Amino acid sequence: MVPFLFGQYKIFFPYDKGRKHAYSSRYDLISATTSLKFKYMKKNLFPSGWYYMADSKTIKKGKIKPFKYFDMDLALGRTSTGKIQLFKAHCPHLGAHIGLGGKFDGEQVVCPFHGWKHTLDKMCDKGLKISSLPVQENWGKVFMWYSNDHRAPDYDVVPLDQLGKGHFTLHTNTLIIKAPLVEICENMPDLDHYVYVHGMKDTKFTKMDIKKNTFEFNFKIDTSATITKDLKSECQNTFYGPGIMWVNLTHVFQMKSSVTLTPIDANTTYMHQQIHIPKLFNPLKLLSLYLPLCFIYKKEMKKDTVLWENKIVGGNKYQLLQESHIFKLRNWINSLVTPP
Repeated sequence: MVPFLFGQYKIFFPYDKGRKHAYSSRYDLISATTSLKFKYMKKNLFPSGWYYMADSKTIKKGKIKPFKYFDMDLALGRTSTGKIQLFKAHCPHLGAHIGLGGKFDGEQVVCPFHGWKHTLDKMCDKGLKISSLPVQENWGKVFMWYSNDHRAPDYDVVPLDQLGKGHFTLHTNTLIIKAPLVEICENMPDLDHYVYVHGMKDTKFTKMDIKKNTFEFNFKIDTSATITKDLKSECQNTFYGPGIMWVNLTHVFQMKSSVTLTPIDANTTYMHQQIHIPKLFNPLKLLSLYLPLCFIYKKEMKKDTVLWENKIVGGNKYQLLQESHIFKLRNWINSLVTPP
């Protein structure tokens, strides 16, 4: 591909006729002005929404565990009556980390340093208070709400138990990726990368629908080059906030995938992926399709991770007009960043 500068525009001419582009047979004009600047890239802010923390079964009654997300030390625990609670980890007395040795005594948090007891959101007898943070459980998972301005949630966690109805979890994969949240999010609707990174073909958008808290995009894809011959599918994807994505592969697969992305800090993201297959499945399909697919999925994810961790953040100054959906995703994420 040979670029030519023309005023404030950059024109791309394809020189490889055999190279199959995901959108069209030619490259269009594109503005050479600076790309969209994310508010949170400079100010270490994050988009509002629900984000995965842990599996519910790992948080036992009376126990408190330490976490670090959004560049904050957090403590997540379960009271003696089973209520899940989340709060900033450091005791307001002398700063001990309650997630390291702290516990619940009934409904009260017990600091591991001096044994002070706190009822969340109320003053203790010493005049200090620990405030709880919004948290919800859904489909065996714990989700936290994050907002830069500390506002209350304006919607609930998407009902994953309904989206995954009739399916069970076959495979789970977790990664700590040295890349910002947005870099991973925008990878999903980037159809060109499925062609050139993962060897797929005939990718084509079929739907895009953007609402305040959801970003839905569907596309057709031919995965025969990576899985098996003549295997075509439609990939239906929905972001429920930047931290939760649900993928539904139709046709031969009849498979679903949940992907959660939680910022550890501005440049590090925790990814939790699961593949869900129909409960009433053909054993032959399990051996011939689903299990090999899990292996391929993990292998292909490594290719993406290398790219995410070594690219310039927000550095794509030049962008094809056919790639406007990536900017639409960026604008949507940017709209969810509230000032502190």
